[in-house]
Amino acid sequence: MILDKDGSIVKREFWVEGRKCPLREIRRRKLHDHEKYIRNTTDVDFMNMAFEEVEMKLKYLNELKEEEDFPIMKERLKQMERTRHLKVWHDLSTVANHSHLVFMVSCLYDPALFYTNQEYQEKTGETVDIQQEVEPPELYLIARSSSSDLEQLCYIDTRVECLLELAEKITTSY
Repeated sequence: MILDKDGSIVKREFWVEGRKCPLREIRRRKLHDHEKYIRNTTDVDFMNMAFEEVEMKLKYLNELKEEEDFPIMKERLKQMERTRHLKVWHDLSTVANHSHLVFMVSCLYDPALFYTNQEYQEKTGETVDIQQEVEPPELYLIARSSSSDLEQLCYIDTRVECLLELAEKITTSY
């Protein structure tokens, strides 16, 4: 149903179709693929971390707050080393005279979470561009849709489902 120009509700039917790879599945797959590039600092490691080490790491990340207490600094670093950031973007394009709405998802490289290239090379002896390994996009949702807001808004419910699932914790096998 839509609102007409005069404010009355008008029932209008139209057909939409699409495919979605649930965001939960993309998150799991990406985490599995990226595990070897992720810092694996345990709770015990954080508990035993000296002030100088925490300060050095936060300074490297440009996240040092001089007035912060040591336990808060440590907890903030722990949170940063355990949080992935995803970006989602969409585009509407025409292929073979049909409009397609495409949503893509990728992880953002963050040196707080992922090793730097140099750290990974020191750890494994392998030369790898970690950012290049982490950031390739995944197809999230593809649908036939005109450029009208009405048709594109039909995908809100399925997107909201996925966004609510972001609160679910996904863990590595470490």
